[in-house]
Amino acid sequence: MALRAPSRNTVGVAIDSAETLIGIHEETESDIAQRTAPRTPARKLVLWDLDYTLLDPAGFGHSSIDLAFKRLFSEDAPTDISFAGRTDRAILGDLIRKGAPGQEARQDELQELVAALVEQRNENLVEHGGRALPGALRALERLSTEGGIIQSVLSGNLRRIGRIKVDSIGASAYLDLDVAAFGDHHEIRADLVRIAVAAAEAKYGHVFGGQDIVLIGDTPLDIEAALNAGANAIGVANGGFSVAELAAAGATVALPDLLDSEAILASVLGTHR
Repeated sequence: MALRAPSRNTVGVAIDSAETLIGIHEETESDIAQRTAPRTPARKLVLWDLDYTLLDPAGFGHSSIDLAFKRLFSEDAPTDISFAGRTDRAILGDLIRKGAPGQEARQDELQELVAALVEQRNENLVEHGGRALPGALRALERLSTEGGIIQSVLSGNLRRIGRIKVDSIGASAYLDLDVAAFGDHHEIRADLVRIAVAAAEAKYGHVFGGQDIVLIGDTPLDIEAALNAGANAIGVANGGFSVAELAAAGATVALPDLLDSEAILASVLGTHR
């Protein structure tokens, strides 16, 4: 039996189908960019403090500093140096100036030893009571479900110590540590804000201005760092400072704890009353 030639309609469909297929393989750069772009662009950068904001360190970092100081200088570390809200760089500098005067050039050596001891003793963090503070993980999870919020860390801890603490409480999945800022190289906490913002802008291709940046911390120095950078400051009275003290320091919102994740979200978005 002779085969019939395809009708014009059949040929037309075949040609249209082929053109459609060809079109799929000829995506322009603009098409690809549109297809692969995030559904919700970044609009808020939330920078969490660690100690007494997200977690109780149970003296872990402090004890490691004391041990490192003793090993390096054969002297006990001074006990009257303030730690709250300060960077480890600033703390270690003060400890050396007071407890081992003339040894200031060895600060980097001390920092390296502290970080190494923390890595060697990391299991002690949980064993000695280190834990996520009530509501912390739920707050991180809630913010992660809100499109456009990038969460990271701004902490005075040395980077290697901070990462261990984040991992220990199971918070790594919620925090982009690529844009985190830690206290290895700066004594002024406000300097860390600029570092984190620059890293976030480079990674996400978004300029974070003023109120797009939110710092969450438990000390007046956290609040000061935010205000100096023109950022939004949320105080959480999980540590040694009260709601009233954090509000007096200039916090946009001061909360008693992290238990109300909706209040934290509203504070980040600027809709809290």
